[in-house]
Amino acid sequence: MNTKSTFNFVEQLNLLPKEALEACYKCFKKERLEKGAFVIKEQQYCNKVHFIEKGAARAFSYKKGKEVTNWFAFENEALTSYYSFMTQKQSRENIQIEEDAILYSIERKDLERLYQEFHGIERLGRKIIEYYYNWQEERIYSLQCLSAKERYLQLMEKERHLLQRATLGQVASYLGITQETLSRIRKEILF
Repeated sequence: MNTKSTFNFVEQLNLLPKEALEACYKCFKKERLEKGAFVIKEQQYCNKVHFIEKGAARAFSYKKGKEVTNWFAFENEALTSYYSFMTQKQSRENIQIEEDAILYSIERKDLERLYQEFHGIERLGRKIIEYYYNWQEERIYSLQCLSAKERYLQLMEKERHLLQRATLGQVASYLGITQETLSRIRKEILF
C-alpha cells in the first residue's frame, strides 16, 4: 500500500458540490511534460500546485554535489514545492518528471480565490495539507528512528511500487542509504 495514495485527490474532488467542482475545472490547466522536464528548480519561486493524472515525479535536493531524493509523486497525487508555495520563498528542491506525465495545475491566486468562494474547496485544501503533514511526520520518524533495514521493509510494505518505478539509486537516496547498503539489505531479505 502506498502511504500517499490513500489520499486520492480525484476521489476527494468528486465529493465537492457541482458548482464548486465546475469552478475548479475552470481554474486547472492541463500540462503534458516529458520525462526529464523540471516542474521547478531550486531557487525558483513556486506559485502552482499540480495534480498528476498520469506519470511520476521526484523531488530532490543536492548535498555535496549528489542528488538526495526527498519524495515521489504518482497518479492522483498532488505535487508542489510545499515550502516555497506556502512561504513564497525560493524553493529548496527540484521537482523533475520521471515518467512522461499529464498534470493539472492551478495557480496560487486562483486557489486562494476558490478557497474564499467555496468552503468545500477550502476543506479539501486543508485535508491535503493535513495528509501530507502526517506523511512527512512518518517520513522524518522513519529516517531518524528506524534502521536501514527497517526503512526498506517499511518501503516494501507501504510504497512497494517505488521499487518498480524508480531507479535503485533513487530508492537508496530516498531511504537515506548508499546503493551498496541497499543491495546488501535486499540480499539479506531474499535469503
